[in-house]
Amino acid sequence: MQQKRLRDILPYQIQTTNDLLTSRAGLICIAQLMNNVGFTDLIDRHFPHPQNNRGFKPSVFVTALVLMLHEGGSCLDDLRHIHDDGALSQLFSIKIPESDSMGDWLRRVGLDGVKATEEINKPLFYFHKKYHLPAIQIVKNLKIERKKEGIEIIKADAFLKDLYL
Repeated sequence: MQQKRLRDILPYQIQTTNDLLTSRAGLICIAQLMNNVGFTDLIDRHFPHPQNNRGFKPSVFVTALVLMLHEGGSCLDDLRHIHDDGALSQLFSIKIPESDSMGDWLRRVGLDGVKATEEINKPLFYFHKKYHLPAIQIVKNLKIERKKEGIEIIKADAFLKDLYL
């Protein structure tokens, strides 16, 4: 009986390449979605900014944290997988901070980060509960937001004409 070679059995050919490859291609969709719906702008508006001009914006840290969690990371050291992935680094428009920087940022932000998260969630939960709209649609279409002992929306485009609360 003649031995069949692997290339004769498989219906495709395997070739070598010098292109960068990644097993984390799905993270690109998450990062792009967060950017397109204005999530990064919302983060930068509510989270405290660095005290000098050299630091990362808050959206860089939050995006990196979300990507790490979507990848299945369970500790800050798992950021290294995303940080060291050359293909992802080329595709992302942001830099991924190292785990030490992330830990320093989380400690520095502290309770202000919790308050910022609550501020971001208030309009999202309110509209979701009242109008049964997905949070993505709310973030994308909410143009002007003001707070006076509650939430006041001056103008909300695309899903409702004008809404006054």
